[in-house]
Amino acid sequence: MGCLFGARLTPHADVTLVGHWPEQLDALRRDPLRIVLGDGREEQVRLRVTDDIRTVGPVDVALIMTKAPKTASAAEGAALVLKPDGVAITLQNGIGHLDILAASVGSQRASLGVTTLARRWMAPDDYATAAPA
Repeated sequence: MGCLFGARLTPHADVTLVGHWPEQLDALRRDPLRIVLGDGREEQVRLRVTDDIRTVGPVDVALIMTKAPKTASAAEGAALVLKPDGVAITLQNGIGHLDILAASVGSQRASLGVTTLARRWMAPDDYATAAPA
């Protein structure tokens, strides 16, 4: 989901994705993300990625889109890179993520988002290909 949001936001903002899955990061550094749309059309977007949050920032907005067990770590990372008036937004399934985020960045800088955008992997061995579902 982070790749899809990154691809959609990149034309409009300075976006860096922070991840920790080496194969995915390598694929995205090597090749643009390939998006296959529902009507069969394809788009390609080159994404900036890193596994080191310290190379990012300061930022206005941090989107937290990780799996639940990594929320606290992502929130701590957001706290490191947010501008003083920046906001961290969780776009995650489940409950409790906003409280975890607020504990790291402060309740005034934590927000909960909702999306109806979905995606699915087209091929499990092709880390740089996703499609909106």
